[in-house]
Amino acid sequence: MSNIKGTIQSVSCKEGNDHPKYGMSYQTSVKIDGEWYGAFTKKTADELGLEKGKLVSLTWTQNGKYKNFDPKSLSVAEREEAPAASTPSAKPASATTGTRWAGEVGTTVGHAINNAVQLAIANKTTDLKSIHGLAVDIITLHRKLSGQYELIVKRAEKLIAEATAKRKTEAAEPEQEAEQQEEAPAPKPKAKPAVTAKKPAPKKVETPPESDPDDPGPQEPETAPEFDDDIPF
Repeated sequence: MSNIKGTIQSVSCKEGNDHPKYGMSYQTSVKIDGEWYGAFTKKTADELGLEKGKLVSLTWTQNGKYKNFDPKSLSVAEREEAPAASTPSAKPASATTGTRWAGEVGTTVGHAINNAVQLAIANKTTDLKSIHGLAVDIITLHRKLSGQYELIVKRAEKLIAEATAKRKTEAAEPEQEAEQQEEAPAPKPKAKPAVTAKKPAPKKVETPPESDPDDPGPQEPETAPEFDDDIPF
C-alpha cells in the first residue's frame, strides 16, 4: 500500500449498489496530481467533505489500471494558505509557485525519474548523472508548461478555429464557381462574315487593227492584158 497527500483537483461521486445488508454505497473518486483514486464509500463526497482545492491524504493500492483507496485512511483538511508577501514587490503565491505538499512533490519527482530512465535507456546513457539531468529538465518543463497552460489552450483553440474556417472557405469555393458557371449566359455564335458577290469580268473588246497608211491594199491592174487576135493558121 502507498500513501499520498495532496490537493484535490477534481471530485466524482456516483450511486453504487444498494446492498440489502450494508445499504447504499457510492463510487467516490478524487483526482490528485493528475491521478484518480477511487473507492466505494458509505457517504457521498459532500458528506465526506471532498471538494476541489481541499487537502487530502489517503492510502491506496494498485488494482489493474485502477488505484483504489481505503475509505478509513481518508483525511480531509482545509487548504493551507500561502504566507503573505513581506514586501509590496513580492508576487502572490500561485498553484505553480506556492508551497507544494510532499505527496505532490514525490509524485511529480517519481514521474520525472521514470520518464528520465526511459529516455536514458533510449539514449544508451544510463549513468546516474545523465538520469539526474534528464529528470531536472522534465521537472523544469513541467513547471513551465503549468504556468503557460491557459495561454497554450487559448492558442490551440485559435489555431483550431482558423483551420476550421479555412476548410469551410475551401469547401465553399467550388460550389460558388459551379453556381457562377450555371448563371453565365451561353456565348453567342460568332456571325460569319458576309460574302461579297464577285462582279463578272468585263468582256474583252477586240479593236480592229489600225490601217497602215503605207499599205495601199489590194489593187486592180491598171490595164487589162491584151489578146493577140492575129493567130497564124
